[in-house]
Amino acid sequence: MYPLGHLGIALTATRLIGYVGYKVKAGISHQPDELRFENVSERAKKWISRSLDTRFLLLGAVLPDIIDKPWGLLLMKPSIASGHFLCHTLLFALILFAIAVISRGRTKKAMFALAIGTSFHLLLDYSWQDPHTLFWPLLGWQFDRGTSGSFMQASQDAFHWLVTSPDFILGEVIGGISLLITFGRLNKEGWRRFIKSGQL
Repeated sequence: MYPLGHLGIALTATRLIGYVGYKVKAGISHQPDELRFENVSERAKKWISRSLDTRFLLLGAVLPDIIDKPWGLLLMKPSIASGHFLCHTLLFALILFAIAVISRGRTKKAMFALAIGTSFHLLLDYSWQDPHTLFWPLLGWQFDRGTSGSFMQASQDAFHWLVTSPDFILGEVIGGISLLITFGRLNKEGWRRFIKSGQL
């Protein structure tokens, strides 16, 4: 999946999880008035704003590609020609979560968001299909190989996948619509708040 899909789906999924999580919490604590849709939706939004920095959530959603793909294109070694190596591993996501756990204040909030965004990236990339990369180094020190060590061949393969894959097209459409709805509703003050603190 590519940028719009990663960004939009990660953002929407996180907000949905917040909504469901708050609804479960309100139900367990026997607060029926809080289970009304408008209350749950508003409180879930506030919970996400307090708990996560959306800027870092979005950064995490594309971080593995930002780091890995340039190295894959520059080096083009057969073992990393796909552009999936260190930052497409479960180990990388776990390190981010570990840093979040031991951090405090704004750093904790930012690192949790970064880790969650990165986890969604791995999920949307179907990373389980490349187990040697996902579970590196448990299954060995080699990463899953790309289709080719040739830059030209890798580019042709990527282009062919872009124009023929329904997963890519659907993901980009869903992600694009999600981003448009989310950010299209922001006024000037909303944009200022997002840029300054990561709150939506």
